[in-house]
Amino acid sequence: MQDRAEKHFNKAADFAKLGELEKAIALFDKALILEPGNDMLWVLRGSFLDDLGQYSESLASYDKALAIKTDYPVAWNSRGIVLRKLGRNSDAVASFDRALALNPSYADAKKNRELALRENP
Repeated sequence: MQDRAEKHFNKAADFAKLGELEKAIALFDKALILEPGNDMLWVLRGSFLDDLGQYSESLASYDKALAIKTDYPVAWNSRGIVLRKLGRNSDAVASFDRALALNPSYADAKKNRELALRENP
């Protein structure tokens, strides 16, 4: 990570620990201007947006991460969680399936997939 991007990341982590997620996201945005190809920053940003209930923006962040690194099971699982919250269970199952294809022993993805299948009409 570039030095300036890392400073933004570290400050964002401090704000997140304090529960100030909006400030953390703003700092992630600054870091992403410097390093738009950093998949981990996109996933963390998506996670904080999810925590704030901003599901569409969260999904967009996960999609950015996956455009950079398609073999990222955590991003696929997180994407599935947000899709469930948006009521898109079929799409969520597909995301969980992708996470499990990459890591068959991923317990959270298995559990989340089962929940999405139970909720699917």
